[in-house]
Amino acid sequence: MPAGENSVLSPYSLQRLVKGLELYHEKKRPLILSGGVAIGQDGFSEARLAAQWLEKMGVDREDIIIEDQSRTTYENALYTKKYLEEYIATGWSAEPGGVKVYLVTNALHLPRAVRAFRKQGIEVIPVSSGVVVDHSKSWLSYLPNRDALCGNLMAIHEWFGLLWYKITGRI
Repeated sequence: MPAGENSVLSPYSLQRLVKGLELYHEKKRPLILSGGVAIGQDGFSEARLAAQWLEKMGVDREDIIIEDQSRTTYENALYTKKYLEEYIATGWSAEPGGVKVYLVTNALHLPRAVRAFRKQGIEVIPVSSGVVVDHSKSWLSYLPNRDALCGNLMAIHEWFGLLWYKITGRI
């Protein structure tokens, strides 16, 4: 049974995948898809669902590396490091100057993700796949709305995430 048969990718996952697909065509490098079954969820691996989407978009299966054990950003970095070590040991060719990972995530999540990956010794090039809330200023911008609330909650999540990762030595 295909991963995520009854599941759909979130808009944020799709943003990341589109940006990753652009980089894949530009850089001609394999894609490491990171994301297992999230804490509090069950059923499907985000990485496997993403791989299916990328294959439908024409990415060769041998260019997709699935890391589907991680449930957090810290674990994404930890398990990605293991995959990179395996591929380097088998003669995987890196870009001139060493292995660099294009780390694709939304702009709000980049600071924590970059620090988590660098803490694992992975040289990353941060790539924003988009922003959480994109407003043009109008009089409606000053009224309470769902998008603003969601954006604020995501920002609070990231601030607490940064604090927690700092306290626990993950960044």
